[in-house]
Amino acid sequence: MNVFVSVVEEGDFSSAARGLRMTPSAISKIIGRLETSLGVRLLQRSTRRISLTAEGSTYADSARRILNDIKEAETQIQPGAEPRRRLRVSLPSAFGHRLIVPMLPAFIDRYPAIELELMFTDAFVDLVAEETDVAVRVAAHSDSRLVVRRLAPNRRVICASPPISKDMARRWCQPTFNAIPALASQRAAASISGSSMALTVCKACASAAR
Repeated sequence: MNVFVSVVEEGDFSSAARGLRMTPSAISKIIGRLETSLGVRLLQRSTRRISLTAEGSTYADSARRILNDIKEAETQIQPGAEPRRRLRVSLPSAFGHRLIVPMLPAFIDRYPAIELELMFTDAFVDLVAEETDVAVRVAAHSDSRLVVRRLAPNRRVICASPPISKDMARRWCQPTFNAIPALASQRAAASISGSSMALTVCKACASAAR
């Protein structure tokens, strides 16, 4: 295909052969094998010049596009090449809007050729089925097919006033507290509007949570 396009652009076998560092006879044989494999004549040959047949013109247009696509693909994967493709990202709704969206202008300025597509969902998306490139999740890693990088720890603490904690203990009691390790201590503190608020958990439930 590359030899054929060179012949078309140069206008004769000799010029194409010099550019490709081949002999004219080798060029002629390659074109002959190409025409045989396609089952059509691509070039009209004369002693002075060559010209394209209708089939050759169609093939030349397609060949140029294919060769250009290959060249662009090779350029894009070279070290230091500017990223240039669609990037589909799945994000948890609150996390994405609060932390990722404010960073988008800087990302777009740095990578203007990337077509960014964001999906905000709290559901676990099948990256392969949904054709998603990257997903950010606040969860433990469970899919061995994926390459995972930890971005940051996510520590959560449940805080409540003493009356609410007593009500929680009365309603949920031990089965529920067993599933909430954050309530295992008898007292915890949270800073709300600059003040300290104590959390008291009944001793029976705290012991069960341990």
